[in-house]
Amino acid sequence: MCFSLLHREYQSWIVTCLFIFSYAMMNYHSEEHQECHQVHELVKLQDLKHCTNDERTCVTDESHCGPRSHISHDLVNISCYFQPHERTIQCIWSPECNIKTKSMYSLIFSKTTAVYSCKAIFNPMAKLNVTIRIENQMNGIEFWSDPHEVILHEAIKPPPPNIISVIGTDNSLKVMWKKNDLYNSCRLRYRRFTTGKWIQIPFSVPEDRNETVSHTIEGLKHYSRYSIAISCIYITHWSDWSIEINGTTSESGK
Repeated sequence: MCFSLLHREYQSWIVTCLFIFSYAMMNYHSEEHQECHQVHELVKLQDLKHCTNDERTCVTDESHCGPRSHISHDLVNISCYFQPHERTIQCIWSPECNIKTKSMYSLIFSKTTAVYSCKAIFNPMAKLNVTIRIENQMNGIEFWSDPHEVILHEAIKPPPPNIISVIGTDNSLKVMWKKNDLYNSCRLRYRRFTTGKWIQIPFSVPEDRNETVSHTIEGLKHYSRYSIAISCIYITHWSDWSIEINGTTSESGK
């Protein structure tokens, strides 16, 4: 009887272990498939080529010209921005959440009218359709996304500001940087050097003819070192943060 009891307890222990193992593996695979990564694709104007069989389309690889038989609807949250200072367009999107499928991506640009030169397609007044080409590296099958309309004037991403100087008093820092016509408003962030959390200050850029812009950070600690960075926006996209510059307040009363 004791042996029978021990045998039943042993079987119950095995079943419990198998259940826990199966549940853990199911969660592991579920989390694995749900892991999503954003894709970034940058295209330079000088890399574009005209499609000889399609006068409305420009590509980075002429082999991407031609008919498109498979349309993928899995791409979501596509966002593109135009950097006129670098003559580039970058698009960011989230593909289907399946990390087991390795794919290669490329961007295809087209207009509703004829493109006379791909070297001039990134015109701030232009309206482009951006299509994402996806190639499954496991089976070689190609897919194309639905066209995503981009109005370049509204998709401009300005360059990061260039901080010129930081002048300190006992409890403030005056930050000065070069003005840019693409800056409508800016945000400044600062923190105690190497410590503390970032504190962010939003403000509008004054409409004057000065070549520089300045903003004073008040209420700082005496004789302390701070890290400072600035980002500015034109219409929709914020610039990258500027290079961090350090500034130090003076001793109290000096």
